[in-house]
This record gives sequence, C-alpha cells and structure tokens, in this order.
Amino acid sequence: MKLPTSIFRTALVFVLPWVLAGCGGGDLAGDAQGGTTARVQRITPEAAAQMEQVLRGDVVHVVVECCDPASVSQAVTVAWGMQAALNLPDSAPMLVEGADPALAKQAAERLIDAGMSQVLVVGH
Repeated sequence: MKLPTSIFRTALVFVLPWVLAGCGGGDLAGDAQGGTTARVQRITPEAAAQMEQVLRGDVVHVVVECCDPASVSQAVTVAWGMQAALNLPDSAPMLVEGADPALAKQAAERLIDAGMSQVLVVGH
C-alpha cells in the first residue's frame, strides 16, 4: 500500500529518529572504515529492516557491489530509478549498503548531493 505524501512525511518524522536512536544509528563521522563525514548517517541492519517493515515499501534500499568505483554510479542510478518507480519524494529514506564501506559512503554522499535528505548507510 502506498502512503499519501502527507502521511508518509509524518511517519518519517516520527519513525526515523526513533529507529536511529533506538538501534544504534548516528553519524559515521570518525568511522575509520568508511572515512565518512558527519552528513552521512549510519543505521544497523536490524534498524533498517524495522524501517522497511514500518514504512512498507516507501524506502529505497540499494546495494553497492564490491569493489569497483563504477559500482557507486550503478547504485546511485538504481536508487534514482527505484525512487521514480515508487513515486517517492526526495525525503524518502534511502538505505545504502555494501561490502566496502568506503564505496557505500560515496554512494550515500552522491545521493545527498543530489538532494536526497534521508540517506543512511547500513552497517554495524
């Protein structure tokens, strides 16, 4: 079931902070594996699964394949395609994961640069 945009945004405002706070999410600043910046947030796999269950399909989840920088472009393109296919706003959560934390971080940063406001890197 597709949520109306107003309900989606209301749910996002209440659900995302709860999931991040309760399940170990937060900044990836100082994360040595990914060398990430404060604008990239992380979320545990368990919290990501909860978010997907609560928002029922109003989440974009992409995997950055290992270990080629070209896979970053592919993941970003897939994320945009999924967003368009699901008719989701730029505020829709985008979950990015991959075996290489640095590549997942790069994909997340490109999505943020493109105007996506809720981009989260999945990992521990």
